[in-house]
This record gives sequence, C-alpha cells and structure tokens, in this order.
Amino acid sequence: MNKLFVIAMVSSVIVGCTTTKQVVVPKTLLIKPPESLYNCPGVKKPNPDTMTNRQLADYIARLYKARNTCAFNIDAIKEFVERSEVQLKK
Repeated sequence: MNKLFVIAMVSSVIVGCTTTKQVVVPKTLLIKPPESLYNCPGVKKPNPDTMTNRQLADYIARLYKARNTCAFNIDAIKEFVERSEVQLKK
C-alpha cells in the first residue's frame, strides 16, 4: 500500500513538472492627469513691517482662495487616478 502511494505521488509530481504553463505578461499603461489640474496659485506676501490691516485682510482672502483652488485640483487629481485604476482593472 505504501509503495502504491509513493508511486502515485512521484507520478503526480512528474506529470506536474512536464506540463507547460502559459505566462501572462501584464501590460503597463501610464495615465497622467491633465496639466490644468497642476495649478496651485502662489500668493505674494506683503511686507510685514509696513503692512496695513487692509493689506493683511486682502492677503488672508487671497490665501483662502488659493487654498481652495489647490484643494479642488488635488481632489480632481485623486478622482482622475481612481477612475484610471478602475479602467486598468477591466
């Protein structure tokens, strides 16, 4: 009984080694977001020594607007990448 088991195991190993497997090479694609999404506007900083309250308020408003533009564009890039990953998985 043990000899029969050993013979069966050896023959299955030999058969397993002689079969050829098909190699699948994955295709890699580069997906880049549009250049228009890489827009984070800079804000010129006023001189802190001579800055008035009005200039400070304007500076804060420009910073807030620039931050919103940047955050919107970063969110758009993330969404673009997520949609691209879904398309690659298809």
